[in-house]
Amino acid sequence: MKTGLQNMKIKKYLWIIIVVGILVVIDQVIKFCVAAYWGNTDTVLINNVLNITYMQNNGIALGIIFGIGISSRILLILLNVIVIMLIINFVISRKEQLDIQILASLSLILGGGIGNLIDRIVRGYVIDYINVLPKMNLPIFNFADICVDLGVVVLAIAIIRYWIKKK
Repeated sequence: MKTGLQNMKIKKYLWIIIVVGILVVIDQVIKFCVAAYWGNTDTVLINNVLNITYMQNNGIALGIIFGIGISSRILLILLNVIVIMLIINFVISRKEQLDIQILASLSLILGGGIGNLIDRIVRGYVIDYINVLPKMNLPIFNFADICVDLGVVVLAIAIIRYWIKKK
């Protein structure tokens, strides 16, 4: 018979798996719809503020070109897999010490990372489509990028809160 503590550990893992799964599905559905319906068009949602602009991103964060060849694609896939494995290992090894804020941040980072990894493996590029302030030529990004960025911010806040409590 499982103790209450074992059930809590299982619930933490189940929670992470469900959240990550939902985020990946949302990401892939949006990307499928954008590729299928918006393809090569630029759709204005809010004039001069927000467009849906389909873009194939061969680079890394914020559209920084890392290279377009097969070797750089493999390197980006490998880096993505390494980061995902490090996060999973961290969660497994520190399961008793992780609070809901850390779990939420790592779930966001994993969900976004896996969403973009799927693109790199299946398509050879990441589909980006959120174009904020289009006249300023800011980088175009996607839902998975938002998840990763939000996860990093939440994680930073959790770390700062931990340091403040410790002092």
